[in-house]
Amino acid sequence: MTTMEQPPFYLISCSGNLSFSNYKSLRSMTNKGAESAQSIVAFDISDVDYIDSSGLGALIQSAKRLKAKQKSVVIINASEKASDMLRRTHLDRLLPLYSSLADVPTN
Repeated sequence: MTTMEQPPFYLISCSGNLSFSNYKSLRSMTNKGAESAQSIVAFDISDVDYIDSSGLGALIQSAKRLKAKQKSVVIINASEKASDMLRRTHLDRLLPLYSSLADVPTN
């Protein structure tokens, strides 16, 4: 996982699996996003192969933590498989899905 600031975005790029094995790393990066000056935290999951229940839980906890800090939270570049899973679990209501950063409203 990597992070990058691209105003007004704080971008967290994830790869591999979102699972219990990288839960702490995601939490750490989310905490940095919560403290950043950027108003929108975007999770880029284009390189994520698999999301297990721990990964879904981590995304939910991240969204709650960020929203408590008045941040907007979105997911970008989700694969079709990941998008389907997020829609089936209704997490797309908590974490809106966009094709790219350019598609995310900044107002």
